[in-house]
Amino acid sequence: MGEAMSGVTAALRDGILAAQARQFDRARELLHQVTTESPSDPVAWFWLAVASSSASDAIPCLRRVLELDSAHDQARSALTKLLQSEAHRLAASGARVEARVMAAEACQLTPDAQALWLALAALTDDQKERLDALRQAVKIAPDDTALRTRLRQALLARGVMPSTERAEARACFHEAAQLNADDARVWQALAKLADTPAESVEALRQLRRVAPDTPNATPALRNALAADARSLAEANRADEAYKRWREAIDLTGGDVELWLGIANTTTIRAASRTLKNTSIAPVASVAEAVTMLREGKADAFALSRDSLPSYVKQVPGSHITEGAFQQIGIAIAVAKGKPESLAAVTAFMDAAKREGIVRKALDHAGYADIAVATQ
Repeated sequence: MGEAMSGVTAALRDGILAAQARQFDRARELLHQVTTESPSDPVAWFWLAVASSSASDAIPCLRRVLELDSAHDQARSALTKLLQSEAHRLAASGARVEARVMAAEACQLTPDAQALWLALAALTDDQKERLDALRQAVKIAPDDTALRTRLRQALLARGVMPSTERAEARACFHEAAQLNADDARVWQALAKLADTPAESVEALRQLRRVAPDTPNATPALRNALAADARSLAEANRADEAYKRWREAIDLTGGDVELWLGIANTTTIRAASRTLKNTSIAPVASVAEAVTMLREGKADAFALSRDSLPSYVKQVPGSHITEGAFQQIGIAIAVAKGKPESLAAVTAFMDAAKREGIVRKALDHAGYADIAVATQ
């Protein structure tokens, strides 16, 4: 080894030569002397590890090498292998805690080795650490279907644990959805864990996509859409509220609450477009609007003209303004492909307007000032 060994002590040189000749007892004696006299020499520590009689003796030596020279690839590789083998040995003997420590250290030394992360996932009893280990393994091999399934199952198990906090459970299920968006269990869980109507809407949409026959999924989505529409309306986001009401109607065919909801957003949206110098604020009910007018918290209240007279009486000094900023048509629909029905309904409506039936109905209801359409 001539020139390559010229810069080291005789003891180090002789220790290395003894180790290379497999004279390990002699090598240990010499190399112990060197590490005692020169404790900062990584070469001496590395060869002392080579000459060690057991993994438990070699491991501290290799750790010392890396403390002194973190770029020592041979020491890193050797230490990783020894830690891995010791972890397996300890686990087989029932010492799982000690095995987990060894496996975790190996992972930190060589984080791009998938087998090490899988070994740690198998050894640890800590679910969070298992999840992190599986995440790292999936990161290394993102197309490994079996591994992705394993991580997803671990996420689901963590999410349903009673001790898991709500926010963490929700994060687990969201992550599981990214791994497989077609698992109905994920969306069912996210619907239950939703903190807002919008979150519930999204989860229930996905649930109906992957499992359209899930019991109660449709009514649950209808209720979530209605709740989200109300929240959006309260936040002065009438256009978005309208879309939620419209989706709920398309989903179920509509009911009184949904049609009233969409009518209210229609009024708000029309008012916002027309009354440019007015601050528009939605209210939950007509009673709330009347109270606000009485208490001076609102200056005006928009509603269909035929509905206003009875409320004017409840607010002294109020009156109905002339004109309108929106007109809403009311129609009668018949089934498609029924021309006879359409003709009969059209004839009835024309006759009702022509013969004064509509006029009399409006007068009887107290709406004498409302004009009847001529067409």
